[in-house]
Amino acid sequence: MKVMINSASVCVVYLVKQKGNTGWVFRAFCLTSRNCFPSPQISHTKPPGKQNIADPLSRLGKGKGVCMNEDAEEFVRFVAETSTPAAMSVQEVEEESWLDPEVSQLRECITTGEWDNVPPQYKAVRTKLCILGKLVLRGTRLLIPTKLRDRVVDLALEGHQGLTKTKQRLRSKVWWAGIDKQVEAKCKTCHGCQLVGLPTPPEPLKHTEFPSQPWQDLAADLMGPLPSGEYVFVVVDYYSRYFEVDILKPVTSATIIGSLERIFCTHGLPQSLKTDNGPQFTSEEFGTFLETNGIQHRTSTPLSTQNLEDCPRRKEELLKG
Repeated sequence: MKVMINSASVCVVYLVKQKGNTGWVFRAFCLTSRNCFPSPQISHTKPPGKQNIADPLSRLGKGKGVCMNEDAEEFVRFVAETSTPAAMSVQEVEEESWLDPEVSQLRECITTGEWDNVPPQYKAVRTKLCILGKLVLRGTRLLIPTKLRDRVVDLALEGHQGLTKTKQRLRSKVWWAGIDKQVEAKCKTCHGCQLVGLPTPPEPLKHTEFPSQPWQDLAADLMGPLPSGEYVFVVVDYYSRYFEVDILKPVTSATIIGSLERIFCTHGLPQSLKTDNGPQFTSEEFGTFLETNGIQHRTSTPLSTQNLEDCPRRKEELLKG
């Protein structure tokens, strides 16, 4: 069985005549089996006049090709003009782009197609870069030369809308490698942006595991000074909420160690003792004392009063009493 195919497309005729291409070309014609048509014969027929739309690739580049290039050039120029910040002119960006070595290197790489010596952040987006005179664009965003980048960031910060809004304003029109890091560093030192920005959320608290028996985990803290110049030293048991009180003057690591020795002689040694980061509790002498007696020393988070909640409560009870 012989099959005669008459096509107006030069591309189809060429593909069918190539060895090994018959099968998938036939499937394009909704034919399901290559074995049914072992030796197809194909010929090219070109209808006369302008009605022949089956072969557009053979006429590509003729007639309106120049108009397409002019349209593309006009579109790129429009993008460059609209992407330029309003406080500076396109001519100013062109002058700085011509003198900037980084932009000059990118223009050369785009022209020659050689990207071996380009930084990786530019090589990753090389398919999106294009040239318009002395300017370089990434898609619809203008590449700002190094000398003008600080000025562009300052212009975006004028409204003090915070970090997220500032990034969105810049990303809509301009681009350069490391733009996000530069904006973040600028916003951190901008007083207006700090006022409108969201505060840093606190770290989640880690709850202390409830002890299994009395006098296993303790907390200690100081209250004062009192009008007499003395301090109240409070030791609280996490299990029973029982507390011991001692009056100290002066407040040093030696006096606190002496007070703890008297308390431990009465109730025994605990497994852990939690304190704040006061100098009396973080000294080498105090650490050696706890290590010698096999007591684990746990300290609260700096500038946090929530980890020693039991000691302030006992202080309030003492003041009320």
